[in-house]
Amino acid sequence: EYQMRLFAKFLRLPMKATERLITVIEEGAEIDVQKFNSASVAKTVTQLALLFHDPEDQRVPYADSVAIAKNMRHARLVTVHQLGHGGVLEDKAVIEQAVSFLRG
Repeated sequence: EYQMRLFAKFLRLPMKATERLITVIEEGAEIDVQKFNSASVAKTVTQLALLFHDPEDQRVPYADSVAIAKNMRHARLVTVHQLGHGGVLEDKAVIEQAVSFLRG
């Protein structure tokens, strides 16, 4: 449920809309949002993964990426600074690392 509420907060949904969203997902998709979280899902991922996260990210807690990286068998977390939530998409050093990772 934490992940859904974080997403709803990001979208600036009012509480009533957030509750409705959770209900629709639970009933329509038959997903128990109480049990869903990225760190748990990460345990099932077997692909190589490279994660970038800024500890000062105001949208998604850095601890979430730490937990995801810990649970993924082949993940590496790169801590970046002063990029916030979306800055990694424009940072030259991050892009170079990502391209290098993808090239193997």
